[in-house]
Amino acid sequence: MKKSTIILWGVAALFLLCSLPFFGKGEIAEGVCGIGIAAVLFFVGLRKKKAAPKSSMPNVPPITNAPPIPKQPEAQPAAAPAAIPSAPPIVTDKKPPQYTQNGFDFLRVKVAGVTFKNGRKSRQTILRKIHFKDEPFDKGNMELTLQREEWEGAPAFGVYVNGEQIGNIPAEYVSYVQENFSRCEGITNIEVYGGGEGRNYGAEIILRFRKEG
Repeated sequence: MKKSTIILWGVAALFLLCSLPFFGKGEIAEGVCGIGIAAVLFFVGLRKKKAAPKSSMPNVPPITNAPPIPKQPEAQPAAAPAAIPSAPPIVTDKKPPQYTQNGFDFLRVKVAGVTFKNGRKSRQTILRKIHFKDEPFDKGNMELTLQREEWEGAPAFGVYVNGEQIGNIPAEYVSYVQENFSRCEGITNIEVYGGGEGRNYGAEIILRFRKEG
């Protein structure tokens, strides 16, 4: 019960008690007025009591036998990344510089001295004609020869196509060719590469040697 309701009812009771003596004195109007004021105060107090707000919080019964809170799983350490396997070796069909096939020994070399000149004629011009099959290399037949020579007093071997020199055997292979020149059957293949965008032409040849008994 609110404190204001108690005060109103107390004042109403006071007015009621004070009004009763007026009836004994014959002052009825004053007594009736006091009783009326007491009744009004009592009624107002009663209204305040009824208007008191109820608690918005319902009575919540205690929770019993509540299921246990599940335990959170512990964080697992991050797995180490799987090792990336090494890439397999690249397989190529190209043979090494020296190899044996069908009973013959072969030597693959890149021709040296391809940027030199034969007098006034550039070896690059000859290689370019071979590359584009220009005349006189447009017939598909080329005579490839290897000739013994000397360079500054040392053995050397010139590489010729249709009688025109395009270069020499590289210095690192001169000893092998000299030691095996007696069983050399000549040049079996030529491949011209490069050129364009300011690059020089180059040539790769294959020498064939007989197998010795």
